[in-house]
Order: sequence, then C-alpha cells, then structure tokens
Amino acid sequence: MVTIEEGKRYLGIMPAVAEDAMGLKLVSFYPGNAGTGVPTHLATIILCRPDTGEPLAVMDGQLITEMRTAAVSAAVTKYLATPGSRVLALLGSGVQAKAHLVVPTLSLPQRMLVSQF
Repeated sequence: MVTIEEGKRYLGIMPAVAEDAMGLKLVSFYPGNAGTGVPTHLATIILCRPDTGEPLAVMDGQLITEMRTAAVSAAVTKYLATPGSRVLALLGSGVQAKAHLVVPTLSLPQRMLVSQF
C-alpha cells in the first residue's frame, strides 16, 4: 500500500505475471468517502499481453475484490473452525461485511448460521 496522503489517500498496487498472462489490480482507499455515496475502496483490474505489454482489458474490480476477500475468509473458516461449530459471527458493516455475509452461506450452507453484529 502506497500512502499518498496520510489518513486520506492510499493506493494498493498488486501485479501478477505468468507465462501466458499479465495484469495488475489497483485499489484506492479514501476513508473520507465514507458516508458520501462514493465507496471508500475502489478497484480496477488491468489485463495485458505478456509478450508485448499491450493492454487487453480494463475492468471495474470492486465486485471481484469483495468476493475474493470474503472467499478467503470462508476457506479459512471451513478448515480452521472447531468441528461441529455452527455459528459464525461477523463484526462490522459496509461492503466487505455484506460480502462476508453472503459467501460463507454459499460455501458452507449446511454448517453455518451467520449472524452479523
């Protein structure tokens, strides 16, 4: 995470390179956007040709960011939860909390009763 202006503006840069694919995700974090109708976290995904660097696609990355983060939490919950546990408590609110409410119920429907506080 790059701090652009302490407490106000941040930018996360996440590159990924493979033999047949290349891209990056940019995530901006503007805490001052809270309550304004503009999300505090905005994400953009850029895919490029690995052999030439030419951009192939520029996509909004908000949904994939929300779902990926929640999916990691669900995977950890699945494998690290105490056997037989049936309740998952979520603390917080906002976009991430909503994604964390949906994903575990999809991946662990028979095991989880999800409660949000």
